Amino acid sequence: LGVALSARGAGEESRGLAAGNGMPLSLSPDAHQEYLRALLRAPIVTILYLALWGIAVFFIKTTLHIDLFGTVLARPSPPLVNGRLPGSSLSLPPAPSPRTILLSALALLGTLLWSFLVWCGLLHGSVEGAIFAFYVAIPFILVVLPVVGFGRGNIFPYIRTLRRVLWPSAEENVPFVEVFVADAMTSLSKVFADTGLVLAVLVSRAVAFDVNNTQFLSKPTAQLVSTVVSGCLPPFLACMPYIIRVRQLVVLRLWSEDGDERWQHAMNVIKYLFNFPTIWLAAWLATLPEAPAPPMAAYHEAGSWATMDGGPGDVLVHGEALRLSIMRAVLEEAVVFCSLSSLFLSFIWDVRMDWGLAQTATVRQCCLRDTLLFRSQWIYYSGICGNLILRLANTYIGLTGHVPAFLSRIDAAFVMEVLEILRRTLWCVFRIEW
Repeated sequence: LGVALSARGAGEESRGLAAGNGMPLSLSPDAHQEYLRALLRAPIVTILYLALWGIAVFFIKTTLHIDLFGTVLARPSPPLVNGRLPGSSLSLPPAPSPRTILLSALALLGTLLWSFLVWCGLLHGSVEGAIFAFYVAIPFILVVLPVVGFGRGNIFPYIRTLRRVLWPSAEENVPFVEVFVADAMTSLSKVFADTGLVLAVLVSRAVAFDVNNTQFLSKPTAQLVSTVVSGCLPPFLACMPYIIRVRQLVVLRLWSEDGDERWQHAMNVIKYLFNFPTIWLAAWLATLPEAPAPPMAAYHEAGSWATMDGGPGDVLVHGEALRLSIMRAVLEEAVVFCSLSSLFLSFIWDVRMDWGLAQTATVRQCCLRDTLLFRSQWIYYSGICGNLILRLANTYIGLTGHVPAFLSRIDAAFVMEVLEILRRTLWCVFRIEW
């Protein structure tokens, strides 16, 4: 749902090519603010996600006494042969400590602040330049500096693991660590959408520059390219984590020999597929023009609508307004249906399949399971309620745009992203506990 603002911001940039003199229209103040905040949201949310992940690893290690990287995530689907998967060149990445993860998040945050201090404060540059300077500095931070715990010899196994997550091979089974990473990536769908917004705006500006200077593309072709990119790139990138996860499930289903497991993988695919119409319909709804206000009309005895002035053109305006209103109403109902269906399917799957709860009907452990690592049952009940509340809050903000009074409407996307990574952190704790 967060791609709606992204699609609207990119769309206003692309519509600048419709000007009669070929010059791009400037972004409206709201769209320009959304573009700048999309530039900031992606790194800030990613850094916050990394920090929460470090806190979760520390909590799991100290409270549950579970070595997350040494035991749980190192568990492959097939057995290991000399530390490698059979028939695979993949070796397990080194296990980072909670301190390493938190130092990495702190180093990235310091780099982001340093980029703004130098680029905007000392060089008087733009916000865009500061963000791009931050992205350029990331390889230096992760590869060169040993203070964050990632030396040049340690970073490459992570890159190989990420490559396998992005495109799993059907010739090999999927290890649990890759399933875990791909599941966590789905919570960054809105970050992918923000990246799509930024890329769409940059493409639109490049196309506008071509129209006004080199004229390599004709104006109709340039306008078509800009419109397609701005309308399709944010929702497409928002769907990428779900596409990756669906492909993983297809590979897992191919390798599974148990009928129940194959059925579970198929149902999990259906659960993820509900996100696709929600994302695309919300993006389409955001790009629709506002319906013109219907003119004052009176119903004559002849049985036709006409304005009080009797102008025939106003009848057409009223018909166009009615058509747009009906289309918006249908799309809004479809978005609500798909988002609520995805919400309840995902919530039930979290509790029943990912956390292993709701497996017993005894009075003592109602809706829980026989083996519990946390001593208090209320921790599990609080986790279930927290998961549902965060999902409901995220969906409510996405459908209505209502946020707390101290935030403006344009901050809704950031609030949604923060709520989702908080929910994912909670999900990770109970997923590992199970």
